[in-house]
Amino acid sequence: MNSGFTRTVFQTTVFSDGPGGGNPCPVVLNADELTMRQGMSLAERFMAETVLVASMKNPMSRLALRYFVPRHEMEMCVHGTIAAVTVLRSLKKITTSPIQIETVLGPISAEWSERNGNITVTVYQFAPEFSTIKPTIQEIAEILRLPDISWIRQDLPIVSVSTSRHKLIVPLKDIQMLDHLRPDFEAMWALCDLYNTTGLYPFAPVNDGTYAARQFPKRAGYDEDPATGVAACALGAYLSRFCTKSEGWNSFEILQGRAMDRPSRLTAKAFLKNGLVCKPSVTGKAEILNRKSVKIAL
Repeated sequence: MNSGFTRTVFQTTVFSDGPGGGNPCPVVLNADELTMRQGMSLAERFMAETVLVASMKNPMSRLALRYFVPRHEMEMCVHGTIAAVTVLRSLKKITTSPIQIETVLGPISAEWSERNGNITVTVYQFAPEFSTIKPTIQEIAEILRLPDISWIRQDLPIVSVSTSRHKLIVPLKDIQMLDHLRPDFEAMWALCDLYNTTGLYPFAPVNDGTYAARQFPKRAGYDEDPATGVAACALGAYLSRFCTKSEGWNSFEILQGRAMDRPSRLTAKAFLKNGLVCKPSVTGKAEILNRKSVKIAL
C-alpha cells in the first residue's frame, strides 16, 4: 500500500501572448510539510517550475512561497509569484494590495489589481547588481554556435545582471538571429559555473521599447524557458542603464517563447535616477486552467 498525502494543485499559465503561450506553473497549496525532494519531484512530474504556498514565519508577510525546478530549489521565480498571487486572489485569500511575500532571498513586494475578473500582478525585485566578471564575445559566440562574432552587438556590453538571480544578458543584432540559436548546452552550463550566473538571456530589438529574448537556464531539467520574469527584470535594468538612459521610469515589453511556439509577453520596468537603476519590476497575468488533488509520496 502506497503511503502519502494529497494537496490541491492549480495549473496555471503565466505571461501568455496568444493561444498556447505563456509559462506553465503549478501552484501547490498548504505545502508546509513538503520537503525539498518532494518539491523537485512535483516539478519533474509537471515538467514546469512549481511554486509551493506555505505558512508565513514573518508576521509582516501575507504569503510565503518556495519555488522548484526538477533539479533544485530556486531562490526566486517571478512567474511563480504571479501565479500564486492570482490563485490566492481568486480564492479571496488575498484582499489587500500591496502584499509582502517571504522567499528564500528575503521579503519581496507585489501589487495586484482586478478588473472584470482579470487579475494583473506586479512583482518588485531587488536593486540590480551588474557583475564585473564576464566572458569574452568570442566565448559567447562559440557557446551559442554563432557563425562569427558579428551576430553580437558590440555597442552594448555582455554582462551578468541580477535583480534576484544573475542572468547573463547577451545583445544580438536582430530577432532572426535570436530565433535560430542552437546553443551548446553543456558548454553553456560550464560557462555559467565559471561566471557565477544562472542562465543566458540573449535578446534583440523588435521596435521602440519592445525586445525579444530567449532564456536558457542552467541545469534546470529543461533547456529553454518560455517566459522568465527574473531574466526580464534583469533585462529591464540593463536596458535602463545601457540603452535608454532616460531619467525616471523606463518600461519595456519583452517577447519570449517565440522559438518554442509558446508566445509570451512580459512588461519590465525600472527607475533611473542620477544614473542608478532602482525599483525593477515585472508585470503580467496568470490564467488558471484547472485545479485538482494530487497524491504526494512520503
